Amino acid sequence: MENQEQDFEIINLSAILNVLWRRRKMIAILTLVGLIAGIGYGIITKPLYKATAQIRPGITSFTPDGGPVRDWLIKDIVHWYKNGIYGPELKKELGIPEDVLMPIITANFIPRAIGVQGGNVITLNNLSESPEEAVAILESSINVFTQQANSDSTSNVIVLTIRGIDARIDGLQRDIDDLVIKKQKYDIDIAQAERELWAIEIAEKRFVLKMAETEALGVLREDGISYLEKDIETASQLIGDMDNLLSGFDNSQDSVVVNDRLAENNELLAGLFSSTVIAQDGIKNSSMLVDKLRYQKSMVAIATDDLLLQKQLDIDNRKILKQQAIDRLIIKRDKNLKNDRFRLSNQIKSLRDKKEMLSPIEKVGSITSTVKPVRPRKERAAMLLTFAALFGSVVLAFVLEYYSKHKDEILASE
Repeated sequence: MENQEQDFEIINLSAILNVLWRRRKMIAILTLVGLIAGIGYGIITKPLYKATAQIRPGITSFTPDGGPVRDWLIKDIVHWYKNGIYGPELKKELGIPEDVLMPIITANFIPRAIGVQGGNVITLNNLSESPEEAVAILESSINVFTQQANSDSTSNVIVLTIRGIDARIDGLQRDIDDLVIKKQKYDIDIAQAERELWAIEIAEKRFVLKMAETEALGVLREDGISYLEKDIETASQLIGDMDNLLSGFDNSQDSVVVNDRLAENNELLAGLFSSTVIAQDGIKNSSMLVDKLRYQKSMVAIATDDLLLQKQLDIDNRKILKQQAIDRLIIKRDKNLKNDRFRLSNQIKSLRDKKEMLSPIEKVGSITSTVKPVRPRKERAAMLLTFAALFGSVVLAFVLEYYSKHKDEILASE
């Protein structure tokens, strides 16, 4: 019963506090040592910075519709990193000595499953003594993977795809070069059409000259008609004079005298009569000729006007059609060729962009690094070591207290 009371006294609060108070120096010293050890750990241990990159299987080819094809599997890439296959080549690329351990890169991937969203992105992490070094290690590891994946140039899908894209780019570039020849051909066709338009304008001028010639002939016909009309007028006056002369003989009252005159001027009268008849026939013929010439003049004028209208319409139509042909050629040369060049250039740019996208591995975003070291966590280390020292010193205080009180029993048991 007394032993039970004694044991109870040992584990009560006052006994615990008594032990802690009597062993306070040791506890304080050990706790201080733990604090100093934590601070020393933070000072001595080199700081480590963390770089993070997200990658996924890259585009290795394209479907006929232009869609991306990713041949590499995520598990293969994760396996490549987890087994350190990158090590030798990475050390060569970064110039790391052979006796130095290779950098450690962790690759994490959350697969899709029931209740888990997952994804097709792999997260790479590396801890290094500087942010720049950590980023360089991840960047170099991606380059090493790409080089190893592309090492088989004879059967590599990316190499074959690049060759196909280069062939298409060469074909499109030749099409662009052909546009220069097409432009020259358009220039020649435009120049030929302009010469033909000029020839139509020359034909129009020649037709105008021909119409002027026709008008000149019409003026000559009008002059001939005027001359005939004057001759008719002169002949009419002559007939009138003859009629007056003959009527002088008819009006004579002395028949003897008339008969004598007729006898004396028989030949003269016969000549006058004959001239009168001839003059009358000449007037008749001239009048008919004048009517004929006027009719011909009218018909020629009508035919000339009709020909002028037809010819002018034909020339105008030819000029309009030829000008339209020139305008179409200019549009094809200036607009269509420009659109073709723009379209072909865009296709080449699109193919080059696709070519740049080809890679067995693809970065998602940029590689980031921490500004502050992630290890060691100085405050955390100091707190943990201080707490450990405190806890250890307390435990040690109770052990020493127990030993001091039960020393004889402990030694006796030996």
